[in-house]
This record gives sequence, C-alpha cells and structure tokens, in this order.
Amino acid sequence: MAIYIIILFVEVFLGLILSAKKSKYTKKIFIIVSFIILSTIAGFRTRDVGMDTEQYYRAYQRINSYNSISEAFNERYEKGFVVLCYGLGRISPNPQTLILVTSIFINFCVLRFINKNSKNVVYSIFLYITLNFFFSYMNIMRQAIAISFLLLSYENLKEKKYIKYFIGVFVAMLFYSLAILGLSFIIVEKFEYKRKYNKFLIPILVIIFIFGRNILSILTKFSPRLLEYVGGDYDFSNYFGTLIIAMMSLGILYFGNDILKNKTSVEMEEYKFLQKMIILNVVFAVLGIRVNILSRFVQYFSIFQIIWIPNILYIMKKNKQEFKILFSLIFITYWLIIMIYRPEWYGVVPYKMI
Repeated sequence: MAIYIIILFVEVFLGLILSAKKSKYTKKIFIIVSFIILSTIAGFRTRDVGMDTEQYYRAYQRINSYNSISEAFNERYEKGFVVLCYGLGRISPNPQTLILVTSIFINFCVLRFINKNSKNVVYSIFLYITLNFFFSYMNIMRQAIAISFLLLSYENLKEKKYIKYFIGVFVAMLFYSLAILGLSFIIVEKFEYKRKYNKFLIPILVIIFIFGRNILSILTKFSPRLLEYVGGDYDFSNYFGTLIIAMMSLGILYFGNDILKNKTSVEMEEYKFLQKMIILNVVFAVLGIRVNILSRFVQYFSIFQIIWIPNILYIMKKNKQEFKILFSLIFITYWLIIMIYRPEWYGVVPYKMI
C-alpha cells in the first residue's frame, strides 16, 4: 500500500512543480517520468499482485508449451492474445515478459490519450490512479490491451478517419471480443445530444435498473457467450461496489452537465462526445448493479472520466480551485477506502516486486 501512496505523492508533487512552468517541454518530461514510474510498478509486479495475474502467468506458460501456434489456438483466449504470448515466448519463456510488455503498452496508450486530450495532464494521471484504472488494468490484461488499442484509435475517430478507426477496433477485438463496443463510439459521435434530454436521464436510469435482468436476456440472444455467465459466479452483483461506482459516475456526469448548461454550442462542441461517453458509462454502471457481468461494459466508457473531469474544471469560471481540491479529497478517500477495506477487489495489496 505504501508504494502506491508514494507514487501518487511523487506524481502530484512532480506534476505541480513542472506544470508551474507551463511549457510543452516540462509537460513532456512529466508524461515520460509518469510513464516510467507506472510501467515499472505494473511491469515488475509478481504473479501475486492482481487478481488475474496468476491466470495469465499460467496461460503464457501453457501457450508456449505447444509445438505450434495452430495448437495454441485451442486455448479459450482470443487469437491476438495467443499470438502475443506465443511470439513473446520465442524471446523469453519467462511469463514476466508478458507482464512487462503489456504494462508498458497499456500505460503508454493511456498516457498518450491523456497527453493529447486532457487540459490538465497532472490531474488526469491523478484520476488514473485514484479512480483505480491503473490497478484494474493490472487485472484485466486482455481487456486493458483492447481498451488501449481503442484509445490509440481515438485520434482517428476525432479526425473522422473511419477506416483507420475500424482497423483499430478490429485489432482490439483480437485481444478481447467485447471491444466491438468500440464501434458504438461512431454512433455516439454522430448522435446529437441536446440539453433538453438531460431531464429524461434519471427516469431512464430508473427503468434500466428495474428491467436490468430483462435487458440481459435480450443481450444473450445477440451474444450467446453471455449465457455462460448467467447463474454463475459472475452473475451475482457486488452491490456495494457497483452502487458506489454508479453513484460517483452519476455525480460526475451531473456536475459536468451543470457546468456546460451555460455554454454556447460552439464552446460545447469539443465536450459533446465526452458527455455522451460519460452518459453511457452511467447507464452501464447502473446496469451493473443488477447484472454484474454487464459491468464489464463500463470499462470502455469510464476511462473517459479521466479526461472529462479535468476538462470540465478547466472551463469553470468560479471556484475552480475549490472544486479541484474537493474532488481530490473525495477521490483520494474513495481510493484509500477500497485499498484498505476492499483489497480483494483488485488484489494489488500488498505489493510485491520481483
């Protein structure tokens, strides 16, 4: 636990010093140093750190025990992940290679995403840690790789280079099939969300909560694989955790909407996509309260919170610093409570380095 508090302190302290100079050079230094720190902590963790790390440790060994890649495709994992493991196995039989390489790639993609889209990179990295994305990605390796490819492709989506974006989604799906949700980003971009729709949000969320199980039944018709989880361990909700996440996400959304309500259409333009992504994040977070397996959908939308919050604070005209401090205290408290009282959620406490 101490190591995480130290890296959070270092990130914030270093960020404040370098950002005070307000130059592209110091911003680049901060991003590079942050990348090195986060990649080192994640990449050199032992197989005991992270609930799913052991699983991938064994998968790497198993995949590299096959005589050919075609035999390795018999594994239940997506082909992209199998190819990655098999290819890295030709370099080193040590499963730590997989942990290190994926940690470097994931953190590179996240920090690149922050660097290109955040109005406050220091605060975004602070959120990356305190909202537990960093720790979650030490668990959901395949899904984190898929999300990373989507974040890499996000710039293509913004520039309307749809063919390149489709390629990015396809590659992401090679590591985690649920990355097909990346195609919904295009629909989100095209859909015009009007301010008057805000009044319908709560009623819609209530309906989603009530009919959550029915929605799962509909989804299983389109994705038979979901049937594997119905009635199993993953079908039982962690009400405490998902409720907190849903309530926090809803609060973040409404705070942003309140700030944007007085902005002109031109001023709002660059925030429209983020706003719609945060709304979908809330929708799936509420669904996750009733149907735990659907909380996996949240990951593809929730990561945009680390951009949404700093960018909303950036355009505030009054009490900006006060709200920044208030949010920081809330997020640190949230993070510490989970790490201390719910360490089993991520399995990253205690931390062990190889």
